[in-house]
Amino acid sequence: MANLMVVDDDPDVLNLIANVLVAAGHTVEPVGSAMEALTLLQSAVPPDLMIVDVIMPGMSGFELAQRVRRDRPSVRVLYLSGYWDTPDVAEDPTERLGKLLRKPIRPSQLRLAVIEALATDVV
Repeated sequence: MANLMVVDDDPDVLNLIANVLVAAGHTVEPVGSAMEALTLLQSAVPPDLMIVDVIMPGMSGFELAQRVRRDRPSVRVLYLSGYWDTPDVAEDPTERLGKLLRKPIRPSQLRLAVIEALATDVV
């Protein structure tokens, strides 16, 4: 299975996603903020896949993914958002580096999205 990093500022969502993915056999690093993720990535082996919330305080998931990919180009990305129709999500000008999934997401959908993301080549 894969090494994953899940970044979400909501501890309940973070734990739920991490538990679903650990149960599927993955190694998961749950992280509560974009800045914490950047700090961890400076000293850790990069994950195979980052699953990031789009709307977070301080730095969006889109911005986080852009910064991570500059330094760690092998990292794949999946985005999650419960604010699908807001301008911050729908009209974000950055290059999307992965699929955008809608919260709430069923565990089966999440597991399938992870499998698909891991099977794709890094953009």
